[in-house]
Amino acid sequence: MQSSNGRHRIGDFEKLQEETSNDNVKNLAYIYGQLGRIKKCQSSISRSTPVLQEKYLGPNHLILTTTYNDIRDVYVNMGEYANALESRKKSLEIQQKSLPPNHPELDTIYNNIGEVYLQVDQYSNALKCYQKALEIQQNSLSPKHPELATTYHNIAAVHDDMDEYSKSLDFHTKSLEIRKKSLPLDNPELVSTYDTIGEVYIRMKDYSKALEFYHNIASVHEDMR
Repeated sequence: MQSSNGRHRIGDFEKLQEETSNDNVKNLAYIYGQLGRIKKCQSSISRSTPVLQEKYLGPNHLILTTTYNDIRDVYVNMGEYANALESRKKSLEIQQKSLPPNHPELDTIYNNIGEVYLQVDQYSNALKCYQKALEIQQNSLSPKHPELATTYHNIAAVHDDMDEYSKSLDFHTKSLEIRKKSLPLDNPELVSTYDTIGEVYIRMKDYSKALEFYHNIASVHEDMR
């Protein structure tokens, strides 16, 4: 039944594009992109949407990046990380052709690709993507921007998984310093950073330093009462 619905929508699209203006065709393509998001389980729609959009909008239209990102989410939820990476890379290729080299959208997609690599234990590739995201952010954001803290955290997580605890601590500390200056003391991200650094010290068997960071969490909870 789902496949039949998908074919019906494709047929409707091709019929309507002959009867409407170019702007309306673009709008319809966007709508079908959103249908792909809403009905993620309907793989037939997910497969057909980028084909239709590329046909009527061109291969480098930015709307396609949203569609590829939606399809990536489907594959991640299904545990099909190779397909997820393929969709992310297609999105990146379009954005690289359409956006300035330091555009914030590019650092976001590098972070997202790095996340997928991390999920399949491809640590060197994950690091390359996170470092590329960091390079873009350092050229386009203020030194204390919260997004930098997120990327530092991502890089630290890779080093942590590689048992490179000293490098992990370096990047966690950079993330913490930014979050301490940009977030309220009771912010969950800040509390989580204290907790994560404590866990790294435990893995290093430096229990006194771990306690120091756990005491920081306890102080936050005390202040919230």
